[in-house]
Amino acid sequence: MAVRKTTDLGGALTRLDAAVKAGDAAVAKSLQAGATAAALAKLAKIAGPIPPELASWFRWHDGQKGTRAIGPSETDQLLSTKGAADAWTFLAEEANAPWKATWLPLTTNGGGDHLVYDRASGHLVRYYHDDTKRPKAAPSLAHWALAIAESWESVVASKQPVGAPLGWTAVASPKAKDLKKLPDGTAFHFRATSNLGKGLFFHLFWKQRPDTWFQATNSTLERAWTAISNNLVPFQATPDRGMEYCLSREKVFVDGSGAAHAGLFSQHFAKPPFPPKR
Repeated sequence: MAVRKTTDLGGALTRLDAAVKAGDAAVAKSLQAGATAAALAKLAKIAGPIPPELASWFRWHDGQKGTRAIGPSETDQLLSTKGAADAWTFLAEEANAPWKATWLPLTTNGGGDHLVYDRASGHLVRYYHDDTKRPKAAPSLAHWALAIAESWESVVASKQPVGAPLGWTAVASPKAKDLKKLPDGTAFHFRATSNLGKGLFFHLFWKQRPDTWFQATNSTLERAWTAISNNLVPFQATPDRGMEYCLSREKVFVDGSGAAHAGLFSQHFAKPPFPPKR
């Protein structure tokens, strides 16, 4: 699963919290309060030093109660500091090779397999009790958290009612003369299949200034806005006349006017919802 690169664990966990709450209230309820300083100290006494990033992870939520997985298509259940200490102690004595003392279990599938945090590199690795393969699951905690968040966001998006998204208005395909009159900050989008990959993609268009439009196609509106913000260069802009074709019925209804997702939608943004620059 591809996610944008980031080293901001705090932002990734905030996004994951919101995505879990939107995706499944029961999973959100299973997340426990953050670990205390005493709990972290006890874990360090048993398993060794706890890097700051790992401490932030446990302070976010000290594991889950019950048996629900953290992701919609995952079998990973978050371990608490006590659960991580117990799992590390067991594996330090009973693990099948290869095993490293720097690995600390963060999740369990209930069957002896774990997602472990490598304190030497910061990577996440899969430990299988009945296999010698140890594939890298993610380059960091932030990347893994974002991947789970995006899985939940996809689930939520698939359940949204068909029609105009919140704040957007269904409109007819405009002509170049109509586009010229629209204020800067006007945006259009439609959903259609794309040769970028399987499934529906959002085709987003935004007017920066007169006769200057920028566009992007991606799996979510958020990603499309991000793509536009990263490519605001003059030679990639589209003029009003070019936009007339981009927003024509031929393009908007490429999947047929009877498709559940068919339609062109517009909204004016006083300030475009670009992600903050890092």
